[in-house]
Amino acid sequence: MYKQINQIIDKFMPYILILLGLFLVYTGEMIPGGIGIILGVIMLDFNLKKYIPYLFILLGLFLLGFMGQIYPAAVCIILGALLLLERFWPDRKIND
Repeated sequence: MYKQINQIIDKFMPYILILLGLFLVYTGEMIPGGIGIILGVIMLDFNLKKYIPYLFILLGLFLLGFMGQIYPAAVCIILGALLLLERFWPDRKIND
């Protein structure tokens, strides 16, 4: 009985942490909310290297839209765009 309950808790704990973190961010508690979201993402074994440019762009849009921080938002959006461009731009080799 307890083994089944522990399996259910282990399966849903990352989602619970992410939802709790999003709720805390919504209510204004940024640091505990961010910690909850990061822990949930780590527990999901989320491939951050693949999605980091999109997260930078979303962070920039969040900073611009909700917080009105123009310069940090511009930095995040430009950094995310550069990371995306670097991923899709073909490598150029100079023939000797």
